[in-house]
Amino acid sequence: MKKQPRTALEKIDRLGEKVKGMTQAELARAVGCSRERIRQLLPRMKVKPGGRVRRSADWNR
Repeated sequence: MKKQPRTALEKIDRLGEKVKGMTQAELARAVGCSRERIRQLLPRMKVKPGGRVRRSADWNR
């Protein structure tokens, strides 16, 4: 039987490159922790969340 990752950081590492396309909030939901915990873990992460910006049609007005 495989050992499940225990910590949020281990779970984030298992997601790999998928993390780049996620916001901190999406990553927190995927891992099962808070956005604040993700913010605390940022310096220790190998791959950082992208924090993409969603632009509306009125962005340049």
